Order: sequence, then C-alpha cells, then structure tokens
Amino acid sequence: MVCESFLEQLNELSFLLHKLHADDYTYKSSLLGDASIGQHVRHIIELSQCLLQGYAEGIVNYDARKRDAQIESEKDFALHCIQQLSCSMDRPDKPLLLIQGNDTANSLSSYYYRELMYNTEHTIHHKALIRVALREMKLPLVDDDFGVAPSTIQYRSSH
Repeated sequence: MVCESFLEQLNELSFLLHKLHADDYTYKSSLLGDASIGQHVRHIIELSQCLLQGYAEGIVNYDARKRDAQIESEKDFALHCIQQLSCSMDRPDKPLLLIQGNDTANSLSSYYYRELMYNTEHTIHHKALIRVALREMKLPLVDDDFGVAPSTIQYRSSH
C-alpha cells in the first residue's frame, strides 16, 4: 500500500510530463523564485534515488543528491528516470539509518516504508508547486487534485 501510493504520485507526474512541451518544462517561474518545473521534478527524482541507493547498505543521506542538470533540463530523461524508479521502489521494509550531511553523529533511525511515505508526501508538495507554475503559464494540464494530499481530497469530497 505504501509503495502503491508513491507509484500513483509518480504516475500522475509522468502523465503531466508527457503532455508538457520541453520549453514549458524548463520555464523559470517567477512565482517559484525562478525555479522551473524541471527543477522540481529533479528534486523529486533525486530524493527517491537517494532512498534506493541507500537501501542496500541501510544508510540514506538525502543531502547526497547529484543535482543532475540533465534531469531538470531534459523532460524525456526525467521520464526515463521516473520509469526506472517506478520499477525499483517495491521492496521489503527494513531498518535504515538517516544521516544529514557528512556527519554520522547527525543521524536517526527510520524504516524504508516510513521513508517511502516521506517521499510520497514530498512529491505531493512539489507537485503543488508545479501546479503553481502551470497556472502562471496558463496551462490547464492538471486537475484540481494534482498536488493535493489524498486526505484533503477525501475531506473535500465528503463536505
């Protein structure tokens, strides 16, 4: 269930990218401090890659992202990365150690499923920012639920 929620977020993101023009992917949004949709997509992808890379040894460091310019500038490469993530995220839960920076003294215990939940919420947050950029560009490519937490969607539908 945890993995399915994350994969659902990736699928929605992938669906948007298929509809988006390359110029819109790299457009610098003034409402987002001149960040692009591509930069937000890169951030989503790289945090998830950090989780997968740390899974084998049981140590995850989200600060160790590559900050790969190709992901943020080439929509098709980002789609390829999302596809790779989608095929790799479904793994058994296990204990992990989260470290910040290069300092193992700055660490805490976690679990893969907990970090997968974190990545899901993180993805939703960045999708909400992407929706702001889409509105600035006047591109009605997503529905009102894009970038909204499932609990909020459920609450809205019941009221």
